[in-house]
Amino acid sequence: MTIRTPLLTIALFALGLSSAPAATLINGSFEDGPVVPGRFGTYGAGFTGITGWTVGGGGINYFDNENAGLEGTDGNKTIDLNHASPGSITQVIQNLKIGEEVTIRFDYLSGRSQPGELADRSFSISSGSDSRTIDFQAYPRGASLDADAWFTTTFTFTAENTSQALTFANLSPGANGVILDNVRIASPAPVPVPAPLAMFLTGLGALGVTRVLRR
Repeated sequence: MTIRTPLLTIALFALGLSSAPAATLINGSFEDGPVVPGRFGTYGAGFTGITGWTVGGGGINYFDNENAGLEGTDGNKTIDLNHASPGSITQVIQNLKIGEEVTIRFDYLSGRSQPGELADRSFSISSGSDSRTIDFQAYPRGASLDADAWFTTTFTFTAENTSQALTFANLSPGANGVILDNVRIASPAPVPVPAPLAMFLTGLGALGVTRVLRR
C-alpha cells in the first residue's frame, strides 16, 4: 500500500480541523469564587476572585443563594450587578474565529427595589462593536425571588479578534441591580467528529508518517 504525499497532507489537515478548539467561556454560573460570608459578599472594581471574571464600575454583590433566599438556575452562586452603584463583570472569551457570530445565552433576575427607588431599570451586554440594552422592572421589596422569576435571553456578537471581552454592566442606580446566572455560549457549538472518521484519520495519518520515516 502506498500513501502519496497529497493524501497524507489531506488526512493530517482534516485531523487538525477536527481538533480545533471551540470558543471558551468559563465559570458562567459563578460557582468558582470566594467563600461567601453569610448572604453575600461585596467586591469592588478590579476584583478577580470569581474565576474568569473581572469586576468593574461600582462593584457587585456575590450571593450564596441558599443563605440569601434566592433560587438560581445553575448552582448556588449568583451575581447582582449593583452594590451601591452600577457595577459590571467582564470575561475575555478565547478561541474565537474572526468574523464568526457568537451567541451568548444567560439567565437574569430583577432585583428588589428599595423604598424611594425607581422600579424601571436597565443593563447592557457588549462585546467589541456589538451591544444590547435590556430594560426590566425591579420587584417590590419583600417579593419572592424563586425559580419562576428568572428570564432567559441571548446576545449575539461578531468576533473581531481571536479573544474578545464580554461585559455585563448595570445602567441604573440603586442598591439592587440585575442578578445573573448560567452564562454560556449557545453557538457556535463544538462539532464533534464521528468516532469512525476520527479513528480513520488518525490511523491514516499515523501510517503515512510511519512510511515517510522509513524511506
